Amino acid sequence: MTHMRPLSWSPVTRVYVDLYVTSIIEVAWANSNEAWNVEEFCGMKTLAAPKDMFWTPDIGIVESIKTEFGTKESPYVQLISYGFTVSSDVLTLTTACKMDLYRFPFDIQRCNLTLQSSAHSVQELTINTLYGSEWLTLESKQTFQAQGEWELLSINMINCNATFIWAVKNQLIYQITIKRRPLLYLINFMLPIFFFLVLDVTSFFIDANEADKLSFKVTLLLSISVMLLILNMTLPSTADKIPLIGVYCSVIFSLIGISILETILVNFLMVRAAERRSVASVETTSAVTGRDDSVRDLQCPPDSVRDQNEEQSSTLGLLKQILSECRAATQQNQREKTSLCWTRVARIINLIPAPFGAQFNPGQTDVTFCLLPNKLLLRRLFSVRSYPNLMASKSTTLQLIGGNEGEWFSFTGKSNGACLHRMWVWVGPLQVKAVRVWLSDGRCKTFGVPAGEHTEFNFKPGERITTLSLWGNGNGTRLGGIRFKTDKER
Repeated sequence: MTHMRPLSWSPVTRVYVDLYVTSIIEVAWANSNEAWNVEEFCGMKTLAAPKDMFWTPDIGIVESIKTEFGTKESPYVQLISYGFTVSSDVLTLTTACKMDLYRFPFDIQRCNLTLQSSAHSVQELTINTLYGSEWLTLESKQTFQAQGEWELLSINMINCNATFIWAVKNQLIYQITIKRRPLLYLINFMLPIFFFLVLDVTSFFIDANEADKLSFKVTLLLSISVMLLILNMTLPSTADKIPLIGVYCSVIFSLIGISILETILVNFLMVRAAERRSVASVETTSAVTGRDDSVRDLQCPPDSVRDQNEEQSSTLGLLKQILSECRAATQQNQREKTSLCWTRVARIINLIPAPFGAQFNPGQTDVTFCLLPNKLLLRRLFSVRSYPNLMASKSTTLQLIGGNEGEWFSFTGKSNGACLHRMWVWVGPLQVKAVRVWLSDGRCKTFGVPAGEHTEFNFKPGERITTLSLWGNGNGTRLGGIRFKTDKER
């Protein structure tokens, strides 16, 4: 009779179960048939007996996949004098847990372990816990010695009933909350990919030809491809949403790919400009064409002029030569302008990857600033500090790009060649009210700008501009940018 449920038919057997993260399962249940008086048995309160001699509850874990490895079941049970039987087993479980990896590696997972009887209904057997969740969490943290990838946060318990086709069974659910330690993934995965992006941005400052830049960028792209393969092997492929780390890697991969395309385009434009310059630099042979369409070298003029007809012929040939040289010079200037246009386009494209603030390279004559005016009544529309071209002895043009309509204002300054010479301002929906100039000695000059009129301001010899500001009314219209263009000195 020891293998039967230790009660009569009507009472419910209460089984108490505690589960620790160290995979120790303690099961205790009441057995009034095996209680004894301690005084009658020489003060013996507990007794160890073979497990196969007594009834044990058939409690299993619903989420368990396999338990044949690492399982150490005790062959004994412990009998307690007041009618309790205790069984303690050490199990290594492999359970199924649905994980949300959207915030990987900063994710927090909650896994359930459901304990229930496979044969007894809720009228025959109920499952409860001996201790509370706080005690189990504290005890599990103290006994859990492995410093692995996960950190235990809490263990919560839920007691409920589950309805099946033939019966209603009692369940005890342990909800284990764990947190991933992200430091390993930050150091070994996320930081290297970010450094690859930084290296790609800094490659624009490499003083080398475009072929070297292209090989460097392709190497970075291959390195990120290897990191993506490692990420693919780390994360499961059945996630409902793409993890943020996948989006992070894909964005950096796309940026470096676009950077490679930009480098190829710049290389093409620079080669196109070099070809134009080589064609324009071909030397021409100076020659004189006579009336009879004969060609005479200018370096070997005739030894003597025999008659007046030959003198007129040489004069006419000289005029034809001058005309041909003027045509050649005009064609060469057009080719140089075309070559300069291609070079300038390549340089502007080469500045695209850094879209914030001012873009300026030494030796170039174009620079672009972003301007976003708000709806204040009077505010600074534009300000530039220590811009080299504003202190050069050249004619300077300032153009505001992005407006649809407006009018032109002219600001003309007189200079000894040490500061600003001339500036043209085109204003779109914004209206410039004043120009304020700070000089190198700390003084400030303010010039009013009447609408539709030209304003002239003068500078003394030796004065240099350190800051130039435009003030006016803004209506909230976004301007695309500001461009400076320095022409050749007249």
